[in-house]
Amino acid sequence: MRQLSLVLFLPILWSARMPMDQDRTGNGGQKLQNTRLVLADGRELETGLNEVSVQARIPRAQRSDLLLVSGRTCNNCQAPVSLFLIDPDQPVPSFRDGQYAWHHPGTLVDVRTQETYYEAKVFAGTVLPGMEGVIWYERSLMPSGEWKSNTTVLRVDGERLDTIAYFGQDRLSATQALAFKGSCKVIPGVVQHVLP
Repeated sequence: MRQLSLVLFLPILWSARMPMDQDRTGNGGQKLQNTRLVLADGRELETGLNEVSVQARIPRAQRSDLLLVSGRTCNNCQAPVSLFLIDPDQPVPSFRDGQYAWHHPGTLVDVRTQETYYEAKVFAGTVLPGMEGVIWYERSLMPSGEWKSNTTVLRVDGERLDTIAYFGQDRLSATQALAFKGSCKVIPGVVQHVLP
């Protein structure tokens, strides 16, 4: 398992451009300001990401909440939006070339063929009993034409970030039950048309 000291990321789907300084109600006081996040305590984080938006906060004992953000690594481009995990207590890494990027929830469609080749549901918070982090319930189209389902967990409740992969989606009902209780948040999905 790889250790990432501050940030984890996933490729994301198209996001709507928002006006500068717009309040992000429900995001704990974060608001957009160019490529910076202004936190509720007044601190500013320069992310280097365009169209940056806080998708979820993951509480941690005696430390700042981890921020799951979406954004693009380029300005005025059609690159897919990705998810990134930022620790406000650490320097923000460079996100060039999609480094640290994670898939955004929703659907990826091949821009040439209009064929869907990836689908994901993403949750953040307490995603499984006793497990804090981000979880992806994914379906990917294989070259054979068959769809394969997997579950990926980015666990953040230990000293180090840890990634766990499972075949299938047997844990989805447990995560959905936690979401209904308010223990985790469903990250809204989007449809993105990209080159695979």
